[in-house]
Amino acid sequence: MPIGERARQFMPFAALRGYEEVIKEKEKILEGKREISEERAEELSSQILKLKKGDVVSVIYYLKDGYVEMRGAITEIDVPFKTFRIIKTWVPFVDVYDLKLL
Repeated sequence: MPIGERARQFMPFAALRGYEEVIKEKEKILEGKREISEERAEELSSQILKLKKGDVVSVIYYLKDGYVEMRGAITEIDVPFKTFRIIKTWVPFVDVYDLKLL
């Protein structure tokens, strides 16, 4: 048997394709959305209203099953739909937990 063929028999074999990814997804700890006080909500609201296109921010927001931190420049603000866009990601105002202008 040629050397290349012999090496193939020792290559790892995954009988269930995608199984490891499913297991990792199940191990992920789900986090519920945190409640914020009325004072904090008003503070965040005033910060969001002061934002303008081109501002560089650090934002922590709720996404599906946990909180995500993102930094970048604001490329768009959509007041009627209550969202703003950092690079290519739309962030709803109601999901913002923390916002800092950098």
